[in-house]
Amino acid sequence: MTAGIKGILFSVILIVIALLLLPIVIDGVSDVLAMTGISSYVGVEAFTGLIPLFVVVGIVIVAIFNGLWALKKDKKGEN
Repeated sequence: MTAGIKGILFSVILIVIALLLLPIVIDGVSDVLAMTGISSYVGVEAFTGLIPLFVVVGIVIVAIFNGLWALKKDKKGEN
């Protein structure tokens, strides 16, 4: 198996694992948002609501960079 295929396969597995963990992140965020005293802190409620988005965007960016790195490594191996 070439490095490019391994890299793409790892990227897909990374995204699947992240999507499996996403409900845990969303549940944790909803528990934090359900706390009664969180609204007294300015901006914490809005920022906490964005955490699942940050998790998804971060994992997708890591998977894209990993896939591109693997394809670049595979191209160097062909020369």
